Amino acid sequence: MSARRRGLVALALALGLHGCAAVAVESRRPVSHRSSTNRVLVVPLAATVEDRPIAERAAALMAHALRDSVDTLDPRQLQRESEPLGTAVWTARLIERLESGGPISAEEGQALRARHTIGATLAVEVTAYEQAWGRYAKFTRVGIVVRMTDVATGRVLVDRHRELEVDEMRGRAFQYGMERVVEELAAAIDPRSGFSVVNAWRFWRR
Repeated sequence: MSARRRGLVALALALGLHGCAAVAVESRRPVSHRSSTNRVLVVPLAATVEDRPIAERAAALMAHALRDSVDTLDPRQLQRESEPLGTAVWTARLIERLESGGPISAEEGQALRARHTIGATLAVEVTAYEQAWGRYAKFTRVGIVVRMTDVATGRVLVDRHRELEVDEMRGRAFQYGMERVVEELAAAIDPRSGFSVVNAWRFWRR
């Protein structure tokens, strides 16, 4: 074997060992929510029809923020998955109730796990989305609550609330406020979410 070939073999072995070491280090980290058998259904909560677009934007942004560490899906994806199974009507009724803040029964939770490998729901509710005049200037307030619930046991896994007041920002105060609140909540759910306002801006402009 030539010296050059021996060098290439040694390099390949070194890279292989480095890869094994990386996997070993990763396995000692906290268990991620991302799993093919434990997906999270992200559901927007809206008290009124007028509030629905805002709630849907917040839920979409949250799912995007968590996508690198949590295996998420939204109600539309769940609805599409249910059609080949012949459970579209059942799924539509369940989603409607979840988006209204209704509970999920043990039987429904078992069905979600068995049919769609969903282990938890993540409800996203916009609690504040308004502008007001302060003492010296106008400010924008954005607040969001997220609540993750285990579909099998009904146990609340995450219950977080964040609210932010943004000074006047021409053109995108609401957008910026929502991005920042989602960033903080995503980090609270999973510190490895890797969410950034820059990526959120690119996602929002699509």
